[in-house]
Amino acid sequence: MTQDVNDNTVVILSDDDDEEELVNMNDYDSMEEYEAYMQNTNRFASRICKSQNLPDDHEPVIHSEREQINMWKELDEMISKLKQVCIPDSMTLDDTETSFACGVPVKDNAPDVAINIEGIPGPITFPLCPKDTKRILNTVSEKSGYLDISKVVLNLSFKEYLEETLLPEMMAYLGVGKHVAEDTRLQANRLHICEEGQVLNLPTPEGAYGSALLILPTDFTGGHVQAVYKDQNAMFQPESDTLQECYYVAWYNDVKTNFFPVTSGYQVSISFSLVYTGTDPTVTTASLQQQREMVENCQFTLEQQAESQHIIESAAQILQSVTSQQEEVLVYFLKFSYTLPRTVAKELKQSDKMIMALLNQVVAQTEFSVHLGEVERKVEAQVDEGDKEDCPIDEEGIHLTQCVIKDTYTLTSLCDEGGNNLLQNPVVIESLQPIIQGVNWYAKCKPDAEEYVEKENLVKYWYAKKTALVFIPKFKLDSFLIKN
Repeated sequence: MTQDVNDNTVVILSDDDDEEELVNMNDYDSMEEYEAYMQNTNRFASRICKSQNLPDDHEPVIHSEREQINMWKELDEMISKLKQVCIPDSMTLDDTETSFACGVPVKDNAPDVAINIEGIPGPITFPLCPKDTKRILNTVSEKSGYLDISKVVLNLSFKEYLEETLLPEMMAYLGVGKHVAEDTRLQANRLHICEEGQVLNLPTPEGAYGSALLILPTDFTGGHVQAVYKDQNAMFQPESDTLQECYYVAWYNDVKTNFFPVTSGYQVSISFSLVYTGTDPTVTTASLQQQREMVENCQFTLEQQAESQHIIESAAQILQSVTSQQEEVLVYFLKFSYTLPRTVAKELKQSDKMIMALLNQVVAQTEFSVHLGEVERKVEAQVDEGDKEDCPIDEEGIHLTQCVIKDTYTLTSLCDEGGNNLLQNPVVIESLQPIIQGVNWYAKCKPDAEEYVEKENLVKYWYAKKTALVFIPKFKLDSFLIKN
């Protein structure tokens, strides 16, 4: 999308690519006044609370940043190697919070579900109507409350959705490693129907490391599922979600499950086993739970420790050499942004928490300290001489420029282990190139605001605060804090 914008207009770019908010700069005396207004009104508060730091690969708006050399490339590559060795692939993709059990409504894009039952003519569709409820009840044994799955056929489109979408989703939520997840199948067992006052009764399946329950769209209340593991427990309440869509609960088989009675209506569900079909004899419920808990607690296997040790030592040597180059601060952006201060390391998303644990091992071998912090960026960039009369813009309405004139990184917060801000005022980072990932990390980010100054033939870009790990030489920390 293109848009005509005069030299007094700032384009405020929303998270939705189809929406832009235009703010007239005549309402403010300067870009600085506008930024202060945005911060005071907490315009971006919802963005920086566990939101992605880096969006999809956005086309650079400053041409010179497309191929700029990263002076910390070697250190960045070492950190990337640590991620490959110690952080599960699935976590680096979507950073799903894992647990011993999960309960999730099926997404809106799921196909409609229908079943055929032996002895009942025609398909039964959902949400369940009273007529079909009666037909199922006439088939199901009143004493058992279930039908063997051999008498039930799911429609093909939903069966494919179960295998291709829901199963991988369950694996992610349960923290099952990729090598096991790829050899796990969802084995259907029974169709259950519970009416008012009845309680679901599920035997623990043999030969499976986990179980799942798919609750089909019906009108009911109650039927809650409680999962208990060690001193933790989780309660899932599907009643509010299953009137129009399915809801699934999945858990490891060493988890104790308590099923609560249906208080009204009918709850119809299909029970499944999570069966490992691979050849690794060490794959058990206990071993999978142990691996999940190690990841959750940022603990690494002996194999990971051995493989990562030389990488940590190499990264430490590179980082230690930074002090001889008189760099004051180095910054490594996390995958997510958080509300700082008030956030501590244990509250980070799992992949960020793990990379912080790894980099703490690196820092332990150096004279650096590492802190959670927030970095803001302001850039002034030159418009190409040939474009003086008509500054080009991209399809999102952002002005395009040729090269950077002035680049300022500001540390707006620097937190101690308790989440307290050590800074009273923001501090400009004086390092020549403070970003370990290189300035092209920012080149992939869409600016949060811009100002086209036609008379000076330049564009001012502003990038809102992003959460990072901030590395400061210990002998410079006190003098650095005195500055503010």
